Formats: sequence, structure tokens, C-alpha cells
Amino acid sequence: MFVPVLLGAGVVLSGVAWLVERAARIAAGRQMERGLAVRLGSLAPPETLIAREPDPFALFAPSTRDGS
Repeated sequence: MFVPVLLGAGVVLSGVAWLVERAARIAAGRQMERGLAVRLGSLAPPETLIAREPDPFALFAPSTRDGS
């Protein structure tokens, strides 16, 4: 009798925890992701260390010259 009661209580508590997690996720929304992105921005390497490669799609961009 003791084991089924513990199993039932575990199932009920897991369900309650799932509902609380879902409610927290909905309440936090994108604000949580935005704050994480801001905090992780300090871990980015300095701009001088990042190699800038040419845009591979620049060849396909329309020309801005006025010559037809």
C-alpha cells in the first residue's frame, strides 16, 4: 500500500511541477532570452580578433552603377 501511494504522489507532484514550469515559461516570454543575450554579449571576442570574410553573395547583388 505504501509504494502505490508514493508513486501516485510522485505522478501528481510531477504534473504540478510541469504546470508551474509552463506558466513560468509563458510569463517570462522573450524577456528572458533577451536578458541572456545581453549577459552573454560580454563573452564575445573583441572586434579586432574577428576575421571579416567577404560576402559570398555579393556577386549576386544587383549593381548600383547607373550605366545600362
